[in-house]
Amino acid sequence: MRVLKTFVLRLLIDSEAPHVLHGAVRAIADDEEYTFTDGQALLALLYEISLAALRTAGRSGPEEAMPGALGPCPEEGGEGGGEG
Repeated sequence: MRVLKTFVLRLLIDSEAPHVLHGAVRAIADDEEYTFTDGQALLALLYEISLAALRTAGRSGPEEAMPGALGPCPEEGGEGGGEG
């Protein structure tokens, strides 16, 4: 099973620190807005939103719906989603 979620990503760029990634992600379907303060927080946020969407669709995790598609959670220190 695949779940399609559409988002609007707003990046807030500070001219004093243009390398700092922060902003907000708005889910179109439920009109909720989620904020993030760095790249890792954005990845973790997208991962959590993905898991919630799968649970809502009746699945317990990404392995059942899309094997290997999301990779390990960035917060668990796994490979596959980070830079390097």
